[in-house]
Amino acid sequence: MKEQTKFRVIWTAIFVLGLMLAVAPWESWPTIPMATLRPWLAGILTRLLPKLGEAMVVAVVLALVVDQAAKRRLLEEFAREVSTHIIGRRLPRALRKYIEDYLEGDLIRTSWSITYTITEWPGQPEYEKLVTASIYEMENRSEEPKNYECYYEVEKSFFPHIGETKILHATATSLVTPAESFDCSSQSDFVDSVETGMIKFTRTVTLPVHGGPAYRFTLESEECFQDGSIVPFFAAYPVLETTLTVYYPVDRINVFVDLSFGDAAKDATKVALSNGAQWIFNRPMLPGQGFSIRFAKIRSAGVVPANTTVAAVPALAPGATPSPVSETASGNARV
Repeated sequence: MKEQTKFRVIWTAIFVLGLMLAVAPWESWPTIPMATLRPWLAGILTRLLPKLGEAMVVAVVLALVVDQAAKRRLLEEFAREVSTHIIGRRLPRALRKYIEDYLEGDLIRTSWSITYTITEWPGQPEYEKLVTASIYEMENRSEEPKNYECYYEVEKSFFPHIGETKILHATATSLVTPAESFDCSSQSDFVDSVETGMIKFTRTVTLPVHGGPAYRFTLESEECFQDGSIVPFFAAYPVLETTLTVYYPVDRINVFVDLSFGDAAKDATKVALSNGAQWIFNRPMLPGQGFSIRFAKIRSAGVVPANTTVAAVPALAPGATPSPVSETASGNARV
């Protein structure tokens, strides 16, 4: 007999016996000859046996519930353990570890909205002001609270005599516990590193276990460029939905978008705006993947001047794989 069949037979017998004990007319025991052995024993059995029957019925119901839960948990653990080996069965074992890291990620960005606003620097027609606004929501999909480091950095200005690079503000709004929100807008909140040439903001929050996004983060910066640049953004966490909006003078500037994980013409839906353009990405992004915008003033030859300053490739999350943006890129990062 199979183990599963034995299990069902045993627990069915216990259930039937318990049901019989629970519903039997024990109050009629005084009329049963066996009960005349000792009156006190009959009294004990009359009270005990119905309770025992009820306990047996409850035990069977609990056993079935626990059995189903244990099976489900076992299957989930088994699937989690072998999934990377099934998916990456053709790959060397050393590469499967990276696949496992992707599949077991606890934190995700459910949505990410990046807005670039490019305008002429006041009184300096050869320079542009780029204001970047990054808004995203984070979800903790694990079974326990997780720490998340809100991280944002930009490279210091190549033209400080025209305009300094600034992080304007960094805001976190808790969607679960509003009292845990923060808003940093003082320049003392942002680290200006002479050694790395970067201006950086970091703040660690605890993302609670929650069915949906737990925090919304808003980060905004201001930079100065001459004639044009390449501005990249790379994801440190998986992103489900991404929207990129670029506002710019369409009659004076050309803007192009490159994706590290696909073709912008196929993997993003472009919407033309009267004062810019918007791209809605049709694919999620994995850690280390990202995009960059290239913008340059419209010239008669249609090229960017040789003295155009190029912003650079950002620092990536540990273990992330970068995508090449430009060989001349140096280190301008937004994460």
